[in-house]
Amino acid sequence: MSLESSIADLVRATTDLTATVRGKTVEIDGKVAAKISEMEVWKNGHLSEHGFIAVNYNARMTRVSGEAPQQVPIAMGLNAGGDFFSKFDLKIIPVVGGVDPATRPPVVRELLQYMGCDRHNFTAEFNIVELTVKSIAKGFGDYVFYIPYRHIKTGAFHSCVMYHKLVGTADWGWMDNRFKGAWHQVTQHQFTPGDAGGYFHVDVGVTNASVGDKLYLALPQVVVGKWNPELRIPPLFNIYDMILNAVPSALPSV
Repeated sequence: MSLESSIADLVRATTDLTATVRGKTVEIDGKVAAKISEMEVWKNGHLSEHGFIAVNYNARMTRVSGEAPQQVPIAMGLNAGGDFFSKFDLKIIPVVGGVDPATRPPVVRELLQYMGCDRHNFTAEFNIVELTVKSIAKGFGDYVFYIPYRHIKTGAFHSCVMYHKLVGTADWGWMDNRFKGAWHQVTQHQFTPGDAGGYFHVDVGVTNASVGDKLYLALPQVVVGKWNPELRIPPLFNIYDMILNAVPSALPSV
């Protein structure tokens, strides 16, 4: 066999081997992609089976300080450049069980109907905050308010879940401004691997505001894990409620 024939045979063998390896690579990549897709489908199909407990303080905003018209849920930090009440009116609207649904304020009924629980009784009462813009002359500073209790750790997987209704032209930070005039659940997933000491703030600012614009806010909750936004009813059980019922002064550090 000539040298040229040997080289040609070697080239053909190498080409065949390369084609085989490429074919196996494509096959393996396809199997990996299919398995990842299968796992994603399984995960999404089982999210609703996971239990969730709100872990931030006063998620139901039922503990308040001050006197009306300057009564504020504890753990809601006001800012707006340092003169919040000259720029906003804040009203607290109770959501209660054990009453005829027809007697509830319209904004309460709208939220409970969105959640699918506008019935006579439900297990946990909470408050809605109604925030109304009354002056835009001086601006709003870096942010209007923070909630819930400022810090959310990034070293573990958390979801921040809130319910809002936006009225008017204003765009609010942390809210889904595509939805105006109706209640909507907004979900943010936060996870930073390897950052055990990190945290972020839920600092809510506002732009494009006009006098009379409103933000209705309910149940700003931090839950452990990846919250399924298809679940309309929130995790109304909060571990801090148990602690504070036993020790009312046991406030968490900021």
